[in-house]
Amino acid sequence: QTVSRSNNTWYQNTTGRPIQLGIGLLTNRYIRVGSSTGSYVTIVTTGGDYSEEANCPIVPVNHYYQTNGWRDWTEFR
Repeated sequence: QTVSRSNNTWYQNTTGRPIQLGIGLLTNRYIRVGSSTGSYVTIVTTGGDYSEEANCPIVPVNHYYQTNGWRDWTEFR
């Protein structure tokens, strides 16, 4: 499902089941996933290579996710 999202905003997975993200990142950007907005891990940090742009982390139920620079953003629910 294509979703309307904004950079630097935390979103919570409230679907009741894990979701997978499909995010095409711009260069020098990251994706974070965590149990809260203050407790997270950086899943991926891209460099200057466009081959790094396809990123598909799993977001557990009730967890949060954020990115700071993306081209395409899809949630697989």
